[in-house]
Amino acid sequence: MISYIKKHWQGEYSLRVSFWGNYIGINFLISFIYAFVILNLLYSDQIRELDRYLMNYYLISFGISLWQAVGVYKSANYYEKDTGKKLFPWVAKMLTLFSAGYNLLSFFSIQMLTPEEYQEMIDRLLKLTNI
Repeated sequence: MISYIKKHWQGEYSLRVSFWGNYIGINFLISFIYAFVILNLLYSDQIRELDRYLMNYYLISFGISLWQAVGVYKSANYYEKDTGKKLFPWVAKMLTLFSAGYNLLSFFSIQMLTPEEYQEMIDRLLKLTNI
């Protein structure tokens, strides 16, 4: 597992593996797990745990996004140098960089909510799930 993480970080996987597997695939999996845990917390009436979960989620998500962005960025550079193609590497770089920035921004925006705004966000989540 550590060698897999390290190889991606160094851009040693092909751009296809880095982008479609380590970026798209992992993001899909993380989103599924995130939604599953949130719904379980809401349905089991553990709303107090939701606060801790959201903070941890955004912090971990940013770390993963940073890992993804670095690996995809390096793979894209190698791909561009080897093939001369520029469009797919550029798109892959931009998507992963925007994703990492979005996750960091989300983490800080949750931190800056007032207690009233945070409660409103929780109330909206409850309303969305019909609880």
